[in-house]
Amino acid sequence: MSNPALIARIALLSRTALTENRPDAAETFCRLGLMTDPRAGVLHHHLGLCSLLKDDTRAAQPFLDEAVDLFGEDASPEAEDAHRDRIVALLMTGRNADALAAADPACRRWPKSAPLARLCAQAAELCGDGILAAERYAQALELLPPDHPERAEVAFSLGVAEYARHRLGAAYAAYRAAIDADRGHARGWCNLGTVLSEMARPAEALKAYETALTIDPAYRFAHGNALHALHYLPGQSAPSLLAAHRAFAARHFPADPPRPDAPGRSRPLVGLVSEDLRRHPVGYFCMGWLPFAAEAGFDVAVYSSARVEDEMTAAMRQSVALWRDVGKLDDAALARAIRADAPDLLIDLAGHTGRNRLAAFALRPAALQATWMGYVGTTGMKQIDGLIADRVHVPRLEESSYVEEIWRMPNGYVCYAPPAYAPKPRGGAAKRNGFVSFAAFHNPAKVNADLIAVWAKILAAVPDSRIRLAFRGFDEPQVRDFVVRTFQAHGIAAERLDIRGAVPHAELLGLYNDCDFALDSFPYAGGLTTLEALWMGIPVVAAPGTTFAGRHAASHVTFAGFGDELATGHSDYVRTATAWANSPAMLAADRAARRARFAASPLLDGRRFAADFRALLALALAKPR
Repeated sequence: MSNPALIARIALLSRTALTENRPDAAETFCRLGLMTDPRAGVLHHHLGLCSLLKDDTRAAQPFLDEAVDLFGEDASPEAEDAHRDRIVALLMTGRNADALAAADPACRRWPKSAPLARLCAQAAELCGDGILAAERYAQALELLPPDHPERAEVAFSLGVAEYARHRLGAAYAAYRAAIDADRGHARGWCNLGTVLSEMARPAEALKAYETALTIDPAYRFAHGNALHALHYLPGQSAPSLLAAHRAFAARHFPADPPRPDAPGRSRPLVGLVSEDLRRHPVGYFCMGWLPFAAEAGFDVAVYSSARVEDEMTAAMRQSVALWRDVGKLDDAALARAIRADAPDLLIDLAGHTGRNRLAAFALRPAALQATWMGYVGTTGMKQIDGLIADRVHVPRLEESSYVEEIWRMPNGYVCYAPPAYAPKPRGGAAKRNGFVSFAAFHNPAKVNADLIAVWAKILAAVPDSRIRLAFRGFDEPQVRDFVVRTFQAHGIAAERLDIRGAVPHAELLGLYNDCDFALDSFPYAGGLTTLEALWMGIPVVAAPGTTFAGRHAASHVTFAGFGDELATGHSDYVRTATAWANSPAMLAADRAARRARFAASPLLDGRRFAADFRALLALALAKPR
């Protein structure tokens, strides 16, 4: 016969033993109690905790499952604890879907439980349900008092969930809440900087990164993000960027380990390190030439940290000799794996972006190392031997502004593979619309007050003209308001602005058919954006800038065969756009013919590009080190 008072007394003893980190004593109490009442849910719960304290999660699970079953519809605090600990154990053993299936109903039973709401959010996040994750993190945050010690972490997690859904305004508010709860939350400041950058607030983004570094001077990713943010700020030069990047390397990667022996293969192996081999600029820049690498006489090994893969990833997997998924490897383990494969050349495709693996490069796993296409200039690192560029991106007289040797591709530093779903180009937009339309489909991070001031001059000089901005991020009211207010300050009414947020890629490309000319951005020029505009047959108004990032469009326009259309500077940029808008020949340009001209250029010739790369590789490998 059950004796509730006795069971309660034994449960107190076992709980005390657990609190004192004496799981063996707690287990003894529980097993004695179960001899009296085998259906005492609280004792099954405590046995599960005993196993958890011994780091035996799998042994804990059956006890916790049984405890939850025995508690049934009980809504007591002890039952809540049992549900919570069962969810924790499920997450610890990687049973994320089971954890979510347990957590969601538990949240409904205990709607005032912040710990359950947070666990449900974590499970939802791991299962890819971003909407539920954000909802539960928000619920947990609302339930926590202002002075709760976990408030900052919950708010930070909410920011991560909202950012993953591309809800910049909501992410901004969450990260601000994390910082308000803990002014020393370095990750909160860093992630706030990323959101500010994407909301067209680069100066504020840089300050946020610098605050994170003040809190934690060893925070390498915050420092790397700050370097990336510099490229978006007007007024930077190649020498100033060099100094900033050298300071980064001196702080984080001062040692230069011995260079391993060169493998000396007759058929070189090139290693690519990236998390972006998918529908991403890096993916588009690799897809065109990878299928021709073997034919050109070299093999490719990919070290992928991708969190997301798509059909482009699958196609690239089929084009390379070796593909390793290394997202779960730390930098030292990645370096060991690369060293075992011994590529002749190891190439970083990220630079100071995203979840880069520069720390692995700092360990010098390969005899020869380079950086390419994923970043916009020097890494600052002496462990990186070469930077793959072209004559437009890095003129001969500016090589001293780079730590790395400049290795120039002869026909453009990237190869473009346009998507098959891109619509056919169609001209005559001005005639159909009754006014001239300019397209500026840039990431809001590239849109600044100086740029808008120049765009406003163009609109003022071309009566009744319109400008269309389209990109993820322009959905955000704060971003739209900044753009509208800045144009209005220069006398351009909101009615002349067509601002659109995220749209499917094929639809975005189709929007070019309703525009007459594309306007490049500065100081950070359009890369993939320029190539897409050219593929849609639309003339691109661009001028070479003073940095690597500022010369993307100039390079692409040049090697696409339209170099004679480049402006020489900002004033000529305005003059060029105005002249084109008043030129019947430019307005009536045959878009299909322009696409055909681009298609015949080296930028879309993957076979030729692979051969050019093989020649570049031979020169790099032959040079004494």
